[in-house]
Amino acid sequence: KKLLAEAGYGPGQLKFVLKTSPTEIPQGEMIQKQLQAIGMDPQIEVTQVHTSTVMQRGEYDIAWGAVSPGSFLVDRWLSGALHSTGQYNVGRLNDPKLDALTAAQRRELNLDKRKQIINEIQDYMYETMPYVPTVVINYFRIQSCQLKNMKPDHQTPNLDGLANAWLDSSGC
Repeated sequence: KKLLAEAGYGPGQLKFVLKTSPTEIPQGEMIQKQLQAIGMDPQIEVTQVHTSTVMQRGEYDIAWGAVSPGSFLVDRWLSGALHSTGQYNVGRLNDPKLDALTAAQRRELNLDKRKQIINEIQDYMYETMPYVPTVVINYFRIQSCQLKNMKPDHQTPNLDGLANAWLDSSGC
């Protein structure tokens, strides 16, 4: 609420359409209620195609739904969803540094060195926040030494662990 007020938005002034697919309606309604609780005014529009299709077409202001490059293996996620040429890059992310790091981890055969590159990617992602992590069920997660008070999320779309978390740049 404070951030919205600082940005010049009063209660109900920030209006937008939240698109979701028929299979994601319960989660979309939950997100709608959470956004309404902080003073936003999202209206749900149920699409006739899966949300990932809507996102790939770029036909949305905000969309709720699953987007996956078909696997939660690190390279498939980095190359598919976060690389500028990725097939599932629905956010149209185009970051040369992230692309270079993605290519570097893909080429690295030494597991310890590859882990270091992936850790650097995680830190960079949290510094730039081009992609907001939401529901992830016990898969590789992007983490940062700057993230404080993050409780684990266990197979829930409620994002309970994020409720009291914050970023602290002095934490590293």
